[in-house]
Amino acid sequence: MLAILIFGFISMQNMSNVDRILSSPPGPVAKDIEDLGTDITRLLMRYQATELNRFLAETWGVGQIGLGAAVLSAVLFTSHRSKFLVCATCVMILIALFQVAYLRPSMNAMGRVFDFLPAGAAGRERDSYQSYATMHTVAEVIKLLIGLLLSGRLIFDRYGWKQKLLPTAPKHLQRRRKSGVGGPASGTDGIVDRTTAKGEVKPINDPDHSHIDG
Repeated sequence: MLAILIFGFISMQNMSNVDRILSSPPGPVAKDIEDLGTDITRLLMRYQATELNRFLAETWGVGQIGLGAAVLSAVLFTSHRSKFLVCATCVMILIALFQVAYLRPSMNAMGRVFDFLPAGAAGRERDSYQSYATMHTVAEVIKLLIGLLLSGRLIFDRYGWKQKLLPTAPKHLQRRRKSGVGGPASGTDGIVDRTTAKGEVKPINDPDHSHIDG
């Protein structure tokens, strides 16, 4: 999420720099900008900023695939392995691949068609570009939501909140329950009662070799 916000901020700054430079051009090129014309200069500078944003978007898309592969390796080869983590990570990687291999190249190709055209020209290409941009944004939101779920699942597992919220009995008590020790049929101290089903006491040997009958 932080990377998405940083990328959006950089993209906006690249475009805003065009107007800032033209409003106060550097002295060595101020005369050249005036000779070339402000409109043409702005068009060229905006094209350069747009190309830079496209490059950053492509690079970030490839970087997301690498991050997804790293997360997938972590959930596969560590104690945090689970079907949910593996499936969610694979979905994120597939979305990133779709963006890098199809959405982003299509958006770049359509954008370059009207980069140097007036605002009202190439209406069909602009509409198509906007549709692809919407799909790209939806894909980013889906990845963000899945990433938040993954983070929550890993944090929940890391700090053992399930054990804290739903504590289980200690293992020695579980073993005693399974073995029947301390149950209704045994004594209060865990000593097995020697009383038979009929209420008779079994004879036991006394240390002086005498016999005690019930």
